[in-house]
Amino acid sequence: MANISTPLQHCNIIESCVPLQSTSGTNLKPKWMTRRVRNRIREKEDAWIRYRQRRSRARYATYCRKRNYATSAVKEAKYNFEKKLSDEVKTNPRAFYAYARSKTRIKEEVLQLKHPDGSLTDPTRDLHPAQSRIPESFH
Repeated sequence: MANISTPLQHCNIIESCVPLQSTSGTNLKPKWMTRRVRNRIREKEDAWIRYRQRRSRARYATYCRKRNYATSAVKEAKYNFEKKLSDEVKTNPRAFYAYARSKTRIKEEVLQLKHPDGSLTDPTRDLHPAQSRIPESFH
């Protein structure tokens, strides 16, 4: 670690070590998300808000129709994206394996399980009965 004795040295270190460009944030939308899908989801959310403001059968029917359109648009976009990846696996294997790897990751861990008597397990102590049957070599 560098010994900084004066504020001027501190400024020089900052100027030499801190990047001038800001990095862009992480892309939170899925790779398969298209503008059409985003619009359908937004329409569904707007219809839900309108229904919640004043509940009526007509507004609920509108929400259900937009929900179904959004669901089918999501399924179609995922299918088209995965089809495109599979068609290009020979020319772009990195994209295919990156997507496949993202689908095999465990996103959430189980924090607590319920015993048959209704009490909750302590994740630091208790093992699930299925875990106790796993050979030690797999732990």
